Amino acid sequence: MGPVKFPRLLIAACGLLAVVGTACSNHAGAAAQVGDTTIDTSELSARVDRGLAAAEALTEDQVAFVGLLFGNQLTWPRTIDRSALQLNTLSLMVRLELLEAEADRLGITVTDQEVDATLQAMSFQYGGIEALRLAFAANGTAPEDLPEIARADLLESRILDEVAPRLVASNDDTRKAYDNLLTAYDDMRSLCTGATGDVRDACNVLTTPIGSATPSYEAVRPYLSRLLQSDARQAELNPLLEDAARREGVSVSPRFGVWSVDDLSVVADRTSGSIATTPTPVPTMDLTQLSG
Repeated sequence: MGPVKFPRLLIAACGLLAVVGTACSNHAGAAAQVGDTTIDTSELSARVDRGLAAAEALTEDQVAFVGLLFGNQLTWPRTIDRSALQLNTLSLMVRLELLEAEADRLGITVTDQEVDATLQAMSFQYGGIEALRLAFAANGTAPEDLPEIARADLLESRILDEVAPRLVASNDDTRKAYDNLLTAYDDMRSLCTGATGDVRDACNVLTTPIGSATPSYEAVRPYLSRLLQSDARQAELNPLLEDAARREGVSVSPRFGVWSVDDLSVVADRTSGSIATTPTPVPTMDLTQLSG
């Protein structure tokens, strides 16, 4: 589906380079607006500042641990491009507002306790909440902003449970993925037990061994069974968010990029050169083979 095209007069009237629907941001200091909700520049800047600080505060051993966890090598000290992180962060903030709007339309509500439970379930992919925090910090998300990530994940799940309840993995596949993750964490604990030198130092950044505080299968089954169907679920969700964006109206200040309906994100404005980089995604466990 191609981007919605609007008359030049409408774009000029809004004073923005990216307009979806009819929302215009008339508030000074607005980075973006979704319907009646304004995302302030100060709010965006504070979140980016926190993310950069979290990444820069990581020790060499903590960065090495994240690289060990995901099987790649990360540079230390962590230097994340501010423009790229800002682009990615604003995209997440706009996306959360669209999810909130769609959930409201469907009569879906979530509680803080449910968000906390989702964050704990998410941490199972990483071997625990401590490892999750390090992984996200290494890519520019501060620990205090993780609940927003979990809230978006939970809203996506609830919306899709409403409109596409069939899209969950079978119990057999989910159990196999769970068992395979446990095996992976057993292997990593074994590696750490006999490790020396840099690997030992990387393993020692956790206060408890990775995967040691393992939740029960039943506790993570709802989350894991949906995660294994993430591609199919995302394909169902995207049209709903496209409709929500048009219905609510999304506007983005040209200082921060342009809103892309196709990507459902704020992207670099290549014509003005306002942002010259693209964000680095947060690493996640590859679950494609866990249920195979």
